[in-house]
This record gives sequence, C-alpha cells and structure tokens, in this order.
Amino acid sequence: MLSEADKAALLLDKPYFIENGAHASYFEWLRSKGTNFTCYEQYMEGLSEQDIINDKIEKIRIVIYALQRPITFMYFYWTMLVFIIHKFNFKKPIMRLILYHFILRSTGNVLDKLGDLFKHYYTNENLYEGTVLLKSRCKYDEMHPLKWLITRQICSILWYVGEIIGDWYPLLRTHAVVQKNKSIWAVYITCALFNFSKIALIIIHLDYSAGSLYNKDGAYDNVKSSRFYNKYSYIQLAIIYTSFFYDVAVYIVLKKCMFHKEQYKQGFLKKFKNLSEYRMLVSAFVSAIFLPIISFSIIVKYYYQKKRGFYALDF
Repeated sequence: MLSEADKAALLLDKPYFIENGAHASYFEWLRSKGTNFTCYEQYMEGLSEQDIINDKIEKIRIVIYALQRPITFMYFYWTMLVFIIHKFNFKKPIMRLILYHFILRSTGNVLDKLGDLFKHYYTNENLYEGTVLLKSRCKYDEMHPLKWLITRQICSILWYVGEIIGDWYPLLRTHAVVQKNKSIWAVYITCALFNFSKIALIIIHLDYSAGSLYNKDGAYDNVKSSRFYNKYSYIQLAIIYTSFFYDVAVYIVLKKCMFHKEQYKQGFLKKFKNLSEYRMLVSAFVSAIFLPIISFSIIVKYYYQKKRGFYALDF
C-alpha cells in the first residue's frame, strides 16, 4: 500500500498524463507517462519494495546490454577481419563504406536497446464486441511515444541508411571490374530501386508521429497501427523483391563480363568461396524461396482485414 507521502509524490507526475482526449503538442507526448493517471496509481500501488529494486537493476542491465551491442552486432567480426586484412586503410572507398555501415547500424542497435528504458506507458485498453465497446481496463506496457521516436524513427534512419551504404558494396565491387561495360547500368538501376524501397520505409516511420499512437479515448489505436503495418509489410515485400533483382543483376553482369570458362571447372564450393558471382547466386536463390511465402502471408493478412475486419491478427 502506498503511504500518504507516496500518493502525494505521485500527484507530482499527473501533469505528465494526457487524459480525456486532451490536445497536446508533439513534445508533450514525448515527455508524457501515459493517458490514464488512475492506471498509473494502481500500478504503483501494486509494487513491492523488491519490485522497485528489481526495476532499478533492470535499468542498469539495459544500459550494459546496450553498450555491448556493437560487439554483438552480427557483422562485427567480419568487419574487424576486413579491417585487419586491409591494415585499417580507410583511404580505400570500400573500407570507408564498411566503416560507415558498421557505425550506423550498431548505433541503431544501441539506441534500440536503450528504448527498453521506457518500458511502461499507462493507458486504457478498450474491449469491443464488433463495434460495441464492452469495457475499458488499464494497460501498463503500451508503446511509449519517446520509445517510438527512438526505436522506430531514429533507429530506422540509422539502420536503413546503414543498410543502403552496405548495399553499395556489390555495386562498387562490380563497377571495379566491369566499369566500361554498358550492362553495369542494370546493376545501378536495381541497386537504386533497392535503396528507394528502404528510403520509403524510413518515410512511413517518420510520417507516423508519436502523438498519433493513441486515440481520443486514451487507448492504443489498433486500427491506425494496422494500417501503418500494412504499408510496412508492402514495403518490406518490395525490399525483398528488389533485393532479389539486384542480386540477379550483379550475378548476370559478373558472369557475362568477368569470368572465363576455365574457372567453371572448379567445384561449386570452390567457386562459391572464390567468385562473387556464386555468392550472389546463392543470395538470390534464398530470396526466391521466401518470396512466395511472404507474398502469400501479406495477401492473407489483407483478406482478413478487408473481409472480416480483423486488424489484430499477428502475421
């Protein structure tokens, strides 16, 4: 149970709640703690002293995990290996490209983990039967607007700009060996389409502002969220298709312009190890396997939303 002093301390947080559909500025949403102060009181009243200490330990753990994200990034060891082999010579364009890719994506991973510091956001949850509102109840773990800004908007910029820079690696490698051949334009075009699809993903995140996450009833807006993730799914599908065409274009150009018949006498594993062409072929093959599966899941999701009105199905 909260003491009278504790209850008085909680009242100091009340200005940080946006209740009853109140109009609030973008920055008021970012520093808010929820849309229902009563839910906040109920949650705090249910905490024991042990829970409070555990919460402080968890915050320290999150910071530590965030700091180690760069060395747990899946490309960390590959990046370090390339740097060592090339003696950290960042005068080479390829080396700078790899460095920028690593810095941007690992920074995004750090911020993404730090977003877990904003674990609680105190809101209503509306329960419906069809279009009829049955009741509302408290929810404590919805998306915090500041967490959305950090982990979905800022991180999207860092991740996808980093990916775009990384996507130039096959382009630059191909350009270095077949730059005088007109077929290189197929690689330029497919790379540009691949990059534009990721830019589109950044844009839709920026367009979905932190203040629009919740409706006038103080509940997370599931319908608006579903529309956002519909767009997100379509763009992700476009990313996978353009990635496939990019890999195929690089494969065809390298095969046409660079490699000789005597190289094809080697076994497949030998060719995979030595020739970029075969690594691109395997990448395109993996993409081709998953294209029908992902395409079908998006079609089914769209069907249930339009025909059945089911917006909360998790695909």
